[in-house]
Amino acid sequence: MRKLLLLIFIFTSSLAFAQKYHIDGFIKDSFTKEDLDSATVTLMSMDSTVVETFSAKRFGWWQVYRDIKAPGKYIMKFEHDGYYPAYKNVNFKYTKYRHTGDSFGEILMHKIRMKKEVTLKEVVVTATKLKMVMCGDTIVYDADAFQLSSGSMLDKLIRLLPGAQLEPGGEIYINGQKVESLLVNGENFFNGDPKVALDNLPHYMVDKIKVYRKMDERLMVASDLRTLRKDQLPLVLDVGLKKEYTTSWVGNATVGYGTDHHHEARMFAMRFTPNSHIAMVGNSNDVRGDSYYSSDGNWQEPYGNTAEVTTHEVKVDGMLRDEDKKWKLSDQLSLKAQKRDYLSKTSTTMFLGDDVYSRYLFNNTNKNIKLGFSGTNSYTPSKQFTLSFTPKVSYYHYDNRYTSTSADFNRQLTERYMGEALDSLFGGNLENEYRKILISSLKNQYYGKGNELTTEGVVTSSYRIRDDRLSWSLSGYYNNKKNRSLNNYERVESANDMARFSDMPQRNYRYEGNIGYDYSLDFPALRLYISPQYGFKQSYASDSRW
Repeated sequence: MRKLLLLIFIFTSSLAFAQKYHIDGFIKDSFTKEDLDSATVTLMSMDSTVVETFSAKRFGWWQVYRDIKAPGKYIMKFEHDGYYPAYKNVNFKYTKYRHTGDSFGEILMHKIRMKKEVTLKEVVVTATKLKMVMCGDTIVYDADAFQLSSGSMLDKLIRLLPGAQLEPGGEIYINGQKVESLLVNGENFFNGDPKVALDNLPHYMVDKIKVYRKMDERLMVASDLRTLRKDQLPLVLDVGLKKEYTTSWVGNATVGYGTDHHHEARMFAMRFTPNSHIAMVGNSNDVRGDSYYSSDGNWQEPYGNTAEVTTHEVKVDGMLRDEDKKWKLSDQLSLKAQKRDYLSKTSTTMFLGDDVYSRYLFNNTNKNIKLGFSGTNSYTPSKQFTLSFTPKVSYYHYDNRYTSTSADFNRQLTERYMGEALDSLFGGNLENEYRKILISSLKNQYYGKGNELTTEGVVTSSYRIRDDRLSWSLSGYYNNKKNRSLNNYERVESANDMARFSDMPQRNYRYEGNIGYDYSLDFPALRLYISPQYGFKQSYASDSRW
């Protein structure tokens, strides 16, 4: 009996001893905030006795993620070539099945400065620059290693990057994978829209371009890190500016005026500081509309060559944060007004037993105004608490009109100008010659007006309690849409005109809230995650058609 009890005691003790305790954290350069790989980490007891030493190599998302022999109070020593040693006192606390790991946070190491001048003998130095290097999972391009002509913008630089592909609409692909967002100095820029930076940021301002998968900035607990899949995170392209441009103004402008009173004006202005930026881009023209050059240098017309498009557009992007990075405001505002005129005249002949000569005219004018506002604002006073607010407002108004006129004739027409027959038929002249050879005709006049207002917002908060997390969110959505149209149908050979009117108002809203708690139990051979949640939701929709 005693032997049995002894075996049970040894077995349960071995299970308890097998319980691992992990630590994690980041080691960075104090100035550039670059990760310092292959640093040496030494754990010492409070009397400076060395307990264990290991190399700080990147593991998954953490630069340091390692199991240690036992929790407790330690002095941590960090060493790296060319840097002064750094020290930190830590207290890793263990709670059975609950708190089985902890973080030592972020360690900033300072470079060793030369204390005296050293005179070297004459040497020959040949400078070379690497175009691309891999830093862990991050691709780093050196912008100065690429030769570009004076006046080139960021788009020219992107096209030269190995493995990069720039599509006509501004989409960027790196090694076949689409870049979801373009950042400037690690911050969101015009809501991730790459076209603004590609077309307006001079290449000489760029220092390094990094490509990596960006992790969510929300507070994360152990369960998040263990279930996180890197390939599901968005791929971003981060454009880092040179030090001399981290506090600066940059801008450019283009103005042109031509025959028939055609005009074009573009401008871009931006102000950088280490903790803020504000940028404005404007465009006004009745020549190009939304046209663009494709990556192979060809001119692209999204509306075809026959459309005349007038565009007025302004976008403003701003970011402001405090020096301690506890709060950050990042918001964008855009306004776009556009008018598109399209005119088409067609003449056809159908050779049948009785030939049919047709004329068709289509005249279309579309006007629209788009107003948008969006933002991502956050407040993180500590490592345990975060609060974010994401508003979005959009307004769209349109006024569309078109006239389509067609007629079929049984004889060949002799017109002084293209469209004379249609003008005569529907111009009120009841005795014109075209009526005598008319087979059928139709004129359709369309008028359509409408607007749409959409507002939405999300407030989220998270509070971290060691390896647990309490989170809640509130969100709301409102949409109001109005669409009205009138169709007038007219035939020359018939006095029965017809008109159709339609009105389709729509309105809907939704609000919801959620609260949840993430709780984890860490057994030697099993990790158990418990996430009770409670939520409510209410929605309303109204749709009328008459």
